[in-house]
Amino acid sequence: MDKVILRLKWTPGILKDKFHISVGAKHRQHPVYGFDAMVLDTTWYRGQWWDFAEDAFGVDDNQWVDANAVDEDGNWIHTELLEYINGEWVPIEGEGPFWNGQGEYWGHDWLWRDADGRVFAYTDREFFVYHFPGMLEDYISDVKRDIGFQKETSLVLGIDAYHYSENWWVHAWGNYLPLHYGHDTYSYHNAAGYQQHLEDGKEAYEFEFIEPGIVAWNDYDFGTIFGVKLQDNLGVFAEGRYLYYWERPAYDLKFGLNYQFIGF
Repeated sequence: MDKVILRLKWTPGILKDKFHISVGAKHRQHPVYGFDAMVLDTTWYRGQWWDFAEDAFGVDDNQWVDANAVDEDGNWIHTELLEYINGEWVPIEGEGPFWNGQGEYWGHDWLWRDADGRVFAYTDREFFVYHFPGMLEDYISDVKRDIGFQKETSLVLGIDAYHYSENWWVHAWGNYLPLHYGHDTYSYHNAAGYQQHLEDGKEAYEFEFIEPGIVAWNDYDFGTIFGVKLQDNLGVFAEGRYLYYWERPAYDLKFGLNYQFIGF
């Protein structure tokens, strides 16, 4: 979302068509862009990941063991696998699997239960490889949503041209935004700095946020709308627009029908 807060136009001496050159400022808002999970939230990797998972995801892990895993000759024997819950060892429902990464019996591990008490991972490895990444992604999405929209004001250099004839018309425009003032901590002036920080080979956790200020990067948009008059009150048009804001491309293409009610 954005709005133009200042725009000054200059029109050269063209009689038939209209051509404008403009200088202005645009105030824009955007979600948090350009930061990864290690900057947006440090709790998930600075402590024990299993403690974070329990607190952040509402899940629970319990140790399980096979107390009599081998016989007197060292051969594995099947016994009832037990889970430690509330100070007691109790049988585990389900089949497992209770194996490590090499396909060998492990003998003990931790299983994971959801908020309703259902087992969804029988080992730490299974949870960390297959469940933790998706849960962390959802968690960071909530963090971004809680931070809210970030604000910035940008310098806009624009041109637009308009031609109208009896049977057709065309309007084309373009805007270049080279300088930006970020108002908030997670405005893109810091995101741009963070991307440069990573490109310089520095660790994510070493990044230091800068105060609100003016930073240069290249945003732009351009578009064209073309219309043809079929009758006095009927026409068709096509419109295309391309935006490249905050290093994120977006475009749209529209086709439509214009009908003018006459006599009202």
